[in-house]
Amino acid sequence: MKGLKRFLRERFARDAEGAIGGQSIIAGTGLALALALTVLRIVILRNEFVGLSGYDRLAAVVAGSRQDWLFVLVLVVATMVLMRIFGAARGIGRGAIAFIVICNILLVWGIANVVAVHMLGEPVTLSWIHYSDVFNAPNIFDSLLHIFSPIVALFIIVAMLAFSLLALLTSLLLAQTSLTRWWPVLASLPVVAVLASYGLPGGTLEINSGKLLNPEIALVRSFFSERRLNVGLIGGGKEPLATDAPPLKVATPVAKPRVKPGQLRNVVLFTFESTSAKYMEGFNSVWPVTPNVRKYSAMGIRFTNIYAHTPASNFALVSLVAAIVPELSPYSMTYSYPDLDFDSIAEVLNARGFRTAFFNSSDNRFQNQGGFMAHVGFDTVRDHRDWPCETGIHEFGNATHQYLNTSNDRCTVPPVIDWIQQAPNRPFFVNIKTGMTHYPYFTGEDPRTYTSDENLNRYLNAVKVADDAFGMVMDFLVERDLLESTLVIVMGDHGEAFGEHGNYVHAAALYEENIHIPLIFINPNLFSGESADLVGGVSDIAPTALDLLGAPVPPRWQGRSLFSSQRNDAVLFFAPWNGFQVGFREGTKKFIFNANSGQSQLYDIKSDPYERNNLADGSPEETERAKRILASWVKAQQAWIDGYLRASGEEALQAYQPSGEGELVIFATGTSFKTPPKAEVVLDGLTVARFEVAAAPANAERAIPDAEVDAAVTTFRFPVTVPECAKRLEIRFLNDEWAGEGKTGDTDLYIRAVELAGHRYGPERYTLATDRAGGPRRDYFALWRTGSFWIDLDVGPECVTRNLVSD
Repeated sequence: MKGLKRFLRERFARDAEGAIGGQSIIAGTGLALALALTVLRIVILRNEFVGLSGYDRLAAVVAGSRQDWLFVLVLVVATMVLMRIFGAARGIGRGAIAFIVICNILLVWGIANVVAVHMLGEPVTLSWIHYSDVFNAPNIFDSLLHIFSPIVALFIIVAMLAFSLLALLTSLLLAQTSLTRWWPVLASLPVVAVLASYGLPGGTLEINSGKLLNPEIALVRSFFSERRLNVGLIGGGKEPLATDAPPLKVATPVAKPRVKPGQLRNVVLFTFESTSAKYMEGFNSVWPVTPNVRKYSAMGIRFTNIYAHTPASNFALVSLVAAIVPELSPYSMTYSYPDLDFDSIAEVLNARGFRTAFFNSSDNRFQNQGGFMAHVGFDTVRDHRDWPCETGIHEFGNATHQYLNTSNDRCTVPPVIDWIQQAPNRPFFVNIKTGMTHYPYFTGEDPRTYTSDENLNRYLNAVKVADDAFGMVMDFLVERDLLESTLVIVMGDHGEAFGEHGNYVHAAALYEENIHIPLIFINPNLFSGESADLVGGVSDIAPTALDLLGAPVPPRWQGRSLFSSQRNDAVLFFAPWNGFQVGFREGTKKFIFNANSGQSQLYDIKSDPYERNNLADGSPEETERAKRILASWVKAQQAWIDGYLRASGEEALQAYQPSGEGELVIFATGTSFKTPPKAEVVLDGLTVARFEVAAAPANAERAIPDAEVDAAVTTFRFPVTVPECAKRLEIRFLNDEWAGEGKTGDTDLYIRAVELAGHRYGPERYTLATDRAGGPRRDYFALWRTGSFWIDLDVGPECVTRNLVSD
């Protein structure tokens, strides 16, 4: 040590006191550390560079490195100040040596951060330390030895030697100049550069924020942020979060028409399955597939900003008949609570002497829709199995989807008419639900060509058939002089997506195509083609109908009449299957938050109806306000649902991914060329299992029939520890092998289902992570190239709120 100090004094002394030499070492070593951390940041971001321009790559490196640079700068300046205060700058002394050691430790920390970000998606924080149970885990040293193998240790030693050499060279360079005499001025230049980098345009960057964090800053911040979280929302603070949330905007009232007593005797609710507003004429649709809706909307009022609370039919049924926002859960209340008293609109109208019925073109066994509708008071509940259809029943080829079979929607109308005519003098309420617009979209007998997109074209033809069925109902009401005494409600239960934002069908997202629905109230004596742009949801439809009928609204209903003078101009919605997504629209602004990924999206629907411009990053204050509103709303909604269930003697089901000790079960098969398919399983960034499908049939010499693939399904079981608020599970296929074009040899991995701590996730929940590496195949999700898919786990409302508060 004395020899090293003597060498440094001789090389770096610039005057009798040697002060400049000490500063040269500090400044040179700090510069070397900043360069090394920048290189490590590039390694972390390397996968984000794909498809980026040179400018965007530079912007990404700057965005990821500025915390590192600022951290090093503060460290350098603080060390120089301390050395001057305590006189260490009068020689190289122990201060400079200590600084070199600290920088080497920070370098190792930076290398470890590369591994941490790769595994966890972010630096190590207090949450990860708690999760690892590092102080109590009996196998912690085994885990460390597994990570820090001899090769890794050798790499770290080489890196430290290389860094020390770089630090020495930069220090020598500074020592041979007079630059260090101006170190206060020089120190200000990086500060200016760091501050200026925050104004650097980011192009179209969408990078995981965990990859941009300095590991030391992230760890320190986690101690304070998690402490605030624990004493606030999650820790059971005395004051509810709702008291801190900004108030929602109040809607401009819509004039309610005058309805004479007894003027409305009947209600027909016509529900278009999977039909978003963009596909119905009168709602800015460009497709001429609903001429009957267009015709009769001239004697109705169109509500143009109505949303499904959840993009799923069975959830919409709950909101429709019980006027509530469904439980924030991936499981529908139509079968979760078979004995729950919902205070439905059917029960209200039954008590007023109405006959009530539900006619479904599809199968009422799906998600227990028939049982639910009977339980909530509908006198008659029927589906396609109860009537003949000359044009046939449209059947799913897969037996597992048999409950999604549907008749031609035109065939549903005659049974409805027969039911009405059975008691023509009694008032009636009938809900007619179409089915052909559900995937895979049954076109009917004479399909037309509307677009070159095959799926969309099938769908548009199906919408046209549904509109024909609606026209048949309206023609009957006109012919029997029932239209003037009947309130006709036309709605979509949710939307349907065709790749506008990279998702298809309906349940995967909360974009306009998924949840923005048409809603029209029709009666020739009450309306004449008006429209209203206030914001509302499916839960508001039943209260609006009762308001027009002059019937009292049950006190447990959440929804409010769209004609009410006291309602917020806002609506809550959620989609818990592709990451727990939750959001709201207020006025023209719409906010979406994904609790699994942490992504925030903010749109101005008036100026950006197709949601192309995410304002979240560019409007931090507005985004923060939206998060506070949403956190409060989610917490309040869950508390309301809990009370709703308790009032009926029910307890909320465990619909979310349990944490703690559990079992991971994977049902897998595949095909084998040279070797059987192999895979690893990653839970929230940590590898928790590896498996090989040894039973996979060999296809080197012949094609393998489906029956052999099915017979090779193997059940793999692994003990796992599921972290609290677990977000994502990933399965990585490791050994794709292919014999070449025209040959049978191919190693593929097929996954039928995954169970985590008793929670089951089927192929419909899987999202491909590697482009063109796999996709659905029969009852499986197949990976035919080396790559992976992920499963967004079911997170509960508390985890959603926690992520909103801590984000």
